[in-house]
Order: sequence, then C-alpha cells, then structure tokens
Amino acid sequence: MKYLSLGDTDEIAASCHHLEIAGTGVVLDAGMDPNQDGPAALPPFYLLNERPVDHVVITHAHHDHLGSVPVLMRRIPHARVHMSRPTALLADVLLPSSARLQRRRMREGSTNAEPVFDVETVEALSYIYEGHALDTDLDFSGLKATARLTARFYHAGHVLGAIGVYLEAEEFGQRRRFFYTSDTNLSPQVIQPGGDYPEGPIDVLLLESTLGADPEAELTTRKAEEKRFGKAIADVIGRGGSVLAPVFALGRSQEVLALIDRFKKRGVIPVDVPVYTAGQARALSGVYDNTRFTSPRHDPDFEVFNVDQSRVPNSRPRLDETLREPAIY
Repeated sequence: MKYLSLGDTDEIAASCHHLEIAGTGVVLDAGMDPNQDGPAALPPFYLLNERPVDHVVITHAHHDHLGSVPVLMRRIPHARVHMSRPTALLADVLLPSSARLQRRRMREGSTNAEPVFDVETVEALSYIYEGHALDTDLDFSGLKATARLTARFYHAGHVLGAIGVYLEAEEFGQRRRFFYTSDTNLSPQVIQPGGDYPEGPIDVLLLESTLGADPEAELTTRKAEEKRFGKAIADVIGRGGSVLAPVFALGRSQEVLALIDRFKKRGVIPVDVPVYTAGQARALSGVYDNTRFTSPRHDPDFEVFNVDQSRVPNSRPRLDETLREPAIY
C-alpha cells in the first residue's frame, strides 16, 4: 500500500489523496482551495503522472473536496468517477456555479487568474459520475490489479451525500483494510443522523481532524449551542431587531432552517416571525427534499421548503421595507 497526500494538511484547502493498493490507483477527493484562484487553487496533479489512477472517489460536494474534478478528468479521462447519488445531484448544481463564479470574478477584476474550467466542460462531464448506494460492495480493481479491490461507502454524517470510503484487498499474502472518513460527524444533526463507520478491523485509518484537539470544541456540546442560538434569535426579535445568519449554502443552510422550524414549534421564537433565504442555498435545499427517502434522515417526511420562508427581495426599496419589521435572514 502506497499513500500520497496532494492537499494541504494544516488548514481547509484543496483536499486530495492518492492510494495505490494491490496495483490499483485511487484518488480520494479532488478539491479546490477556497482561499486561492486559478491554478494556485488546485492540488499538484502532476504528482500523479507516474502513478496509476483507475478510480476517483468524491466523498461529498463541498468545494474543497469536489471543486477540481473537471481539471483532474482532463488529465486522466480514463478514470471512473464515483460518489454517492445525492452528491452527483449536488455536483450538477455546484460545479456549473463554480465555473460561472470564476468567470465573473475575472470579469469584475477581483482576480487575474483565468478560470480553470467552464460551464460547458462541467455539463459534458456530468454523465460520467457513477452514483452508488451505501453499504454495497463495489469492484474497484484496476487495469493492472494484482488482486481484487473492494470498496464500500458509509454514511459520514457531514452533509447530504457525504460518505466515508472503505477499501479492502489482498496484498503480499495479507488482507489490507483502509478507511477514509473524509469530513465526518458522529453526532446527530437536525436533519441527518450521525456518521456510520465499519466495525473493523482497520489497518490504515485516514481521518478528518478539524477541531480534533481544539480546547474550546472539546467543551462544547451541540445541545448547548442550539439552546444558545435559539436564545440569541429570541433576544434580537424580542427587541424589534432582525437576525442575519450567514451559513454555507450546502449543509449548514438546511440545518439552520430546520432548527428555526424547531424553535418555532417549541415556542422559543414567535411562529409568525418571517424567514428570508437567498442564493444557491435554495437550489440545494431542493436536492435535500428530493432525496429525503433515499438518503439517511431522522424524519424522511421533513422538507426544507416546508419551513415557512420567502426569497430575499432583490430591489432595495422592497428590502428596506422588510427591514422595518423583525425577521430572520
């Protein structure tokens, strides 16, 4: 077994790993660094030139794990691209959006970097994504495999469609078992249950360590933070103010909407306080709702768009009008 990290390890950046096991090469994630533009945002894919790449696995649809797939596939068009079925649906929304954003930033002068891919490239690629169900054995054996390589996806509990990847093969007369958690969350959220890991044994564990040894995080519980968040909203609304909740479009946005719905039903905040949503989060919430019976959920009947919400007004006069009354944005 040979391992190579192609991404930064000290902070959120372009996540990418290469694993060679029993003659088969697997790339785990192909992200873009959200703090960089153009080629500087990409993993150093040239390091793969002398290594086998039979399969690419995308663990979830956040930009730092998905964003450079079009560039990678331009270099290795023969590789098969695997992900969960919800992630494939999310990729069809997020990658074209990334292409448009790169073009707009260059046009507006906020960057000098040329876009690394365009909308047409992304739309042509979408048909090659292989969406798989959880807990199903997949044959990942490569062209020069010396033994069968088996893969299995596990629910990671991070965002919709997020998976951990288990790989197993016989190498030099011994079973080799590898598990990559990617971004993971073992604690239940409002919409999704906590992550699911293989029982083992595992020979090599590659895991996320964000906040893994953070003193503040170790003393924080989700229940306490939810209570604090609800009280903060109630305090602001109670004094006639408006709440701005900046959230990632994928994952956090849907969870916060579900929390607001819970706060209203439990009487933490007034039922009639308006909620406004905007941007890409609305499109991604549609994917959440459309996959609620086919991906892990606490309550498959819950729909994000059943949470009472309106689109943030586009015109300044209409926005000024909404700001005169307490609301959540």
